[in-house]
Amino acid sequence: MWLARLKRGLRQGEGPEFLQWLKRRSHRIAIAKAAVEWHGPEVLAVLAEIFPIPPAILEPRRGPRPALLTVAAFAGACITLGAPIFILLETAIHREVYTTAPQATRQLTLEDGTRVELNRGTQINVDYATGARSVVVARGEALFKVARQPNRPFYLHAAGRNFEVGAAIFDIRFAAADILSLTVLEGTVTVYPPPRPGNKTILLQPLQMLVIGPDKDFGQTLSQQDVRSQLSWQSGT
Repeated sequence: MWLARLKRGLRQGEGPEFLQWLKRRSHRIAIAKAAVEWHGPEVLAVLAEIFPIPPAILEPRRGPRPALLTVAAFAGACITLGAPIFILLETAIHREVYTTAPQATRQLTLEDGTRVELNRGTQINVDYATGARSVVVARGEALFKVARQPNRPFYLHAAGRNFEVGAAIFDIRFAAADILSLTVLEGTVTVYPPPRPGNKTILLQPLQMLVIGPDKDFGQTLSQQDVRSQLSWQSGT
């Protein structure tokens, strides 16, 4: 029912009612599973702004997927909820899932020229469309070198949080199931906060790291030596 309401756009008073409904864990799991089954990453991105989505739910669905929500309807729903709007402007034209085994690393180049290095035990889900690029980091660690495409924004989603990236190099890592770190090496990464009063958008710059935990976030500035130590897995050490 709530997905149908989101599709047509939430009406006056439905936003608070929706948030109240989401307080039950079973409801959050149900709507996240339904979003994976019937819609695309633009729906999950907005839901992830409201509550953390367990990585297991993000496992790729086999078989064809029905049409996505229309941009106009879902934009209305997002504005009502006060969440950032992360949407693919049309049906994805390139969708892939990349994984590594517990003892293997992997290097790959995405459709837009973005280069990615996956650490051991990593999974990323990629949805690319003509007007936007969207990547979900489900587990593990990945180093991204994002190709510059000014008219095709690059969105990243992990641990229930959303990020927007220009032409940047950054590392993102799950230190634990509920602890995520993001380190910028070059360029900038915009970090969107959970939709709580007083939260602000953060702009991470080179040699800055943000650690996102279950209770709070904290940032720190790193040295070049810190970064080399953090990325030592690239050389197999």
